[in-house]
Amino acid sequence: MSLHFILDGYNITNKFRNKPAVDLRNSRFELYKFIHENNPKGSQNNSLTIVFDGKVDVISNEAAEGINIVFSKNKSADSVIKELIESSIQPKNIVLVTDDKELVMFARSKRVGIMSVKELLAKKKYPFFKKKMRISAEEALKIDKELRKIWLNEK
Repeated sequence: MSLHFILDGYNITNKFRNKPAVDLRNSRFELYKFIHENNPKGSQNNSLTIVFDGKVDVISNEAAEGINIVFSKNKSADSVIKELIESSIQPKNIVLVTDDKELVMFARSKRVGIMSVKELLAKKKYPFFKKKMRISAEEALKIDKELRKIWLNEK
């Protein structure tokens, strides 16, 4: 079962630094970068769509690779998101990422999964965890001895 993540674009970008974005193009790029670095959709079988208010903008292929980007043009992003949900054959396989209360209520009525912006941003992978930690056999023995003292009351 593959999932389709739908992201409420500007709803997310306005929370990146706890203040609304002034430069929309830059904020969109930050979101693309976040997605590419952190892969919040998980499996490659899952799909991801970002919906933005407004007209189509120039986006480099590199930034948008693997992401379906939709601009609402003459509608609101909310109405486009609702249309995506309503046109889905399996809405239970959709995960909507937004903090918009009206969209959350609509999505719940259609049995769509909800993820808050905070939950999405918590998926950030920190560089520290990307490196595999390697320790020597000597260090491993030292740790083992310390743990034995603590847990087994050995001296």
